[in-house]
Formats: sequence, C-alpha cells, structure tokens
Amino acid sequence: MFHPEWLLSALQWGQFQAAILSEWLHLDWRHWFQLGVLLVAGFWFYRQIIQRSRSARLFKGIFLILVALGALLIGAMVFRLNLLVTLLGFGLQMLILASVVVFQPELRRFLSTLGQSPLFSQSGWLELATPTTANAAALIEDLVQSVRFLQKSRTGALIVFESADGAGEHYLETGTQMDAQLSTELLLTLFHPKTPLHDGAVVIDRRHRIRAAGVLLPLTEDPKLSWQYGTRHRAAIGLTELSNSKCLVVSEETGGVSWVQGGKITKLPDLDSVEDTLKEHFHSQMPPALKPLNTFKALVQERMKPAIKNPADSKLSKRP
Repeated sequence: MFHPEWLLSALQWGQFQAAILSEWLHLDWRHWFQLGVLLVAGFWFYRQIIQRSRSARLFKGIFLILVALGALLIGAMVFRLNLLVTLLGFGLQMLILASVVVFQPELRRFLSTLGQSPLFSQSGWLELATPTTANAAALIEDLVQSVRFLQKSRTGALIVFESADGAGEHYLETGTQMDAQLSTELLLTLFHPKTPLHDGAVVIDRRHRIRAAGVLLPLTEDPKLSWQYGTRHRAAIGLTELSNSKCLVVSEETGGVSWVQGGKITKLPDLDSVEDTLKEHFHSQMPPALKPLNTFKALVQERMKPAIKNPADSKLSKRP
C-alpha cells in the first residue's frame, strides 16, 4: 500500500542532499585551500606525533566524534535549526579544548621537536670539542666491552640512549640520578645482580654521561609482541614507541643483544654488529657541519695506509 509520507520523506532527503551539494559547489578556491592545509597539517601531526604514542586509539575516537558533530552541524545549518547549530558549535569548541588537555604530552613533544630544528640547534664549529666527536671511539669501546662481559656472565642489561630532542624525558627522570662518566667498570657494577640498581635501565644522556640508573620505563602495550620477549625488551620497545630514544638490551636468559629503535627490535648476532650499530648511532648525533670533515679525514687516512705500511718501498723508489 502506498503511503504519501514515504514520498514526502524522499523529497525532503533529496532536498537535503541538493542543499549540501549546493553549499559545497559555491565554495571558492580559498576555502578549498584552507581545508587542504588543515588536512595536511592534521595528517602530518598524526603520523609524526600521535601514531607512535599510546594515544593513537584515543585520537581516532575523538576524530570520529568530530566528524559526527561536524556532519550534524552542517545538517543543522542547511535546515536552519539555530538552536542545534548553537549547541553543536559549542560542543565542537569544548571538544577541541578538551583535546588540547588530553594530548598535552604529544603537543609538548611536538614543540620540543620544533625547538630542535637545525635552524636553532646547529652550532657548527663550537661542537668540535664535544664528547660526540672527541671521545666517540672510546665510548663505543667501553660499551662493546661491557656487552662482551654481560654476555659471558648471562647478566641482563638495558641501556637507554637519550634522544637529541629530549622527547620522553619525563620517563627518564625516575631512578637514581648519577651524572657519572661512562666506563665499562661502572656499567658492569650497575648491572651486577647483587646491586640494588640492576633491575632498572641505565640512561646515557646527550652528553654521553650516565645520567641515571635503576630507571623504570613504560612497558609496551602491543598485543602482537612475541611471548619470548621479557620485561627489559618490552620496556625498551615501550620507551622507543613514545620517544626518539634508542635502547641496547642484553638478554639475561640467552645472552642475546638487541637494538631497539622506533618501537622496532633488531637482533645483533655478534659484537661486530653491536659496534657497527653504535658507530651509526654516534654518527647520527654528530653535528652536520662536522660529518664532511670526518669523512674527508677518513678518506685521507685510507689513502695514506699503503705509504704508512710500507715505508721501505718509498725509500727504494727514491734511489736512482
């Protein structure tokens, strides 16, 4: 049986779609440009800041609520429902303000990343005497020797390399503050099973000094992580998911060594791999102005190796 109400509802729905389409078609290029800028900025912020944090699911939920409120607001504006327009507009404003409070750690990390831009942080030649360039080889040697002894004794260890941008720094403020020079002896002492600080992580700061020991890190909530990874691995993954810090983990059960970066874990099969990974890490922290100098220095040393190894040949070549 035919009901006239059905036809009336269909006509109203068609008018609603036509009104929305008319509103969108009358937008000029300025409106589309602003919308594109907002979408690109929001997508970049999500990929760089939110996606690697624990607030990713919360962000998706708030985004869906924003879309729903926006759709309702557009519908209320089309049908000129002024009361709903006022209430929905007020609700959108409150949700945006609440998002600033909810995502406060992510916003702080975003601002910290901007503050570490090369425009502000590059200091050129003034960093020639910093530990990054002067003592990198000695630091790597101490770390590799520490890993060697920890592997032999089946002693678990978690070493955190603080990120250059300082993101996630509040997670590293726990534990016992030290500010001590890095050495093999000190690392082995801190991770010895009978010392009170062996269960936590040792944090190496941006000056390549031991900043703290016995630090408790946030554990990852990834449900897909294999059961074979213990608390140290989960803590390393959890920290690198929330910050740009990097971690070196020695397993207490197997003696295996792993490098954790960006929430991803990579197994290092031997000490040579450990040394290469540490060299790459220290090289990435080197000031950009110094990298070409070190590359040129290494090239000169490589070219001079035959002359240094065989000085007798150079003497013979000079004889008539």
